[in-house]
Amino acid sequence: MATYNQLPVYKATYDLLLYVYQTGKDVQRDYRYTLGETLKRDLITILTLIYRANANRQKVEIIVEAREKLVAVKLQLRLLHDLK
Repeated sequence: MATYNQLPVYKATYDLLLYVYQTGKDVQRDYRYTLGETLKRDLITILTLIYRANANRQKVEIIVEAREKLVAVKLQLRLLHDLK
């Protein structure tokens, strides 16, 4: 079994988080401290859930929670895109 940080889904989520941090300075101040911080927190939560799912035999509930967070992340990214 691969460790959680070698999983493609973990790497992709981490890369997205890194991108959000790197481009965050270009976001309008109003959105940077509200929408931007929520987005970062949700991505970190997803990374934590990926770790938990990988370490736990009962994965279904954790994966469902991660998918719900992913919906929120997609919405926030779309909103940021439309506000720019």
